Amino acid sequence: EMLPGVYRFFAARITAPGGERIVPISVEAASLLIVEPAVIQLDSNRRSASFEIRNTSEITLHWEARYFDGKDPANSGDQLPDAWY
Repeated sequence: EMLPGVYRFFAARITAPGGERIVPISVEAASLLIVEPAVIQLDSNRRSASFEIRNTSEITLHWEARYFDGKDPANSGDQLPDAWY
């Protein structure tokens, strides 16, 4: 059983030329992918953020992320897919 506030991650909606996916990504991994100085803007409920990532293959991905604090993801207002990529 998960303990609230212990497992923290982003569920990121990635839009790229090949289509759109929703993937889980940890806060630490997200910070490693940001290669330019960036400010992640959180909404008043600290549940969503938007930022841009440029990776080494020169693809620009626009991420719309939902933040979960280990509680039931249904409480976030974002519908997660049945399968994780």
